[in-house]
This record gives sequence, structure tokens and C-alpha cells, in this order.
Amino acid sequence: MKSKNFESWQFFLKNLRRHVVRQDNINIICDRSKGLLATIRHSRVPWRTIYCIRHIVVNIHKECRNKDWRREIMNMGYELEPRRFK
Repeated sequence: MKSKNFESWQFFLKNLRRHVVRQDNINIICDRSKGLLATIRHSRVPWRTIYCIRHIVVNIHKECRNKDWRREIMNMGYELEPRRFK
């Protein structure tokens, strides 16, 4: 896509729905792009967005600059047993 605005995301999602994913209740992994989130919110497609753990870790690392936290947060994102981090 040339630009990530509402119209380009709308075009992308419409064609994704038409040609690739036809079922409802799926998760779209995203990097919190405001254009994509707005397009999904305004569409009538029952899809949800979830955040990519790698983007979350990078954003936290930008703020905190702590390699130990970065590694621990990445491990939490991939962990299937939540009790391990309580």
C-alpha cells in the first residue's frame, strides 16, 4: 500500500475478506496502526485486533531501555502457562 489511510485499509480488508478469509470471529495481529484499527471498528466484519508481542516489547524497550525486562516480557508473550509469571 502506498499510504496507510482509512481508504487503503478499507480496500485491503475488503479484498482480504473476499478472497482469503471468509469466516467471522478471527483475530488480526497488528501494530496498533490507527488507520487499521479505525477501519476494522467501522466495518461490519466481526474481526478483532490483537497486538503483536514483538511490537509491544519494542515499544516498552524504547521507554525503559532494560534488556532484562525486554527478555522477560517476550517470554511472557509466548508463555502458555500464565501461572508461571504470577
